[in-house]
Amino acid sequence: MTRAHWAEFERDSGHRAASGCLTWDGDGFIQAQHLGWRYPGFPQSDEHPVVCVNWQDANAYAQWMSRKTGHLYRLPLEYEWEYAARAGTQTPYPWNNSVSDVCNFANAADAALSVKHPNWSTQTCNDGFAFTSPVGSFVPNPWGLYDMHGNVTEWVQDCWQTKIVRPRTGMDLLNCRSQVIRGGGWDLSVNHLRSAFRGKAAPLNQGTSTGFRLVRKLP
Repeated sequence: MTRAHWAEFERDSGHRAASGCLTWDGDGFIQAQHLGWRYPGFPQSDEHPVVCVNWQDANAYAQWMSRKTGHLYRLPLEYEWEYAARAGTQTPYPWNNSVSDVCNFANAADAALSVKHPNWSTQTCNDGFAFTSPVGSFVPNPWGLYDMHGNVTEWVQDCWQTKIVRPRTGMDLLNCRSQVIRGGGWDLSVNHLRSAFRGKAAPLNQGTSTGFRLVRKLP
């Protein structure tokens, strides 16, 4: 979901993402109250992915989109996300096994970012974007899906568990301490972009590299 999508949602629904966003201050991550989706600390255009929105915000957007279109939209379940990200492959990345190729396929921590943050661990290649990139800037995976890896880490529906569990009901909403996040973002090394890599965050976490995508239930 892009900034343009989010702006339309807030105008139409009245929902507002809370102010404040987790950002790096040189010694660790802090909650900066002056940051938010409108300005996460770096420039973005309407075509960039929305960041600084939490899991509850993402679900509110899905509910609004469902009402607006008459189709059921929701966050993907974790196993659905990985199935789509792998796109029929069994390798660590859908392009090939070489981490050196990451800049041709995904927006990750790279030489462009190291200019802004020289002490961060980055790839030596340069993907041209220090922070987020416009959605669809890199080649899609074999199934035609863009940005499954890199750019922003994505919320999924599931509560964090030590391994992926396929819900028996297809969608079990629980009161979780942590939600699963997948895909890796502009600030993470290529190892965090692997199809199998799993992360977690508190549902109210709002980060400068965390966004979301939706799935739609077909008839």
